[in-house]
Amino acid sequence: MTKLDYISLGLIFFSVIIIVLGVVKIHCYPGKVAEDRGHPQAKAIEVTSLLGLLIFPLWMLALVWAYSNAIIGKMYREEPVKEPKPAKPLPEFLEKHRKHHHEAPKAEKSEPKKPTKEQK
Repeated sequence: MTKLDYISLGLIFFSVIIIVLGVVKIHCYPGKVAEDRGHPQAKAIEVTSLLGLLIFPLWMLALVWAYSNAIIGKMYREEPVKEPKPAKPLPEFLEKHRKHHHEAPKAEKSEPKKPTKEQK
């Protein structure tokens, strides 16, 4: 083999290594997007995107999943137990009429007003 053959073989191996590293970097992209966006399932997206090296549609799924806020599957973390909030008190008007809702409202008797000192 001549010197030119060794140079050519070296360039071929270098090109193959660069292409493989580029493909792996592209396949890691959905995981980085999910991490940057604060997705709760960023690790799962990263694994799915790397499995896309074997089955390409998984990479496309991971890319869509990373950009959406969808949560696939059950999240295995305990949710805080929400205590029921106490009922708010009814406004005065409703409270007053709640007891007498079936009775007709009675007209209130008004007392005659006394003249004030200024009116005299």
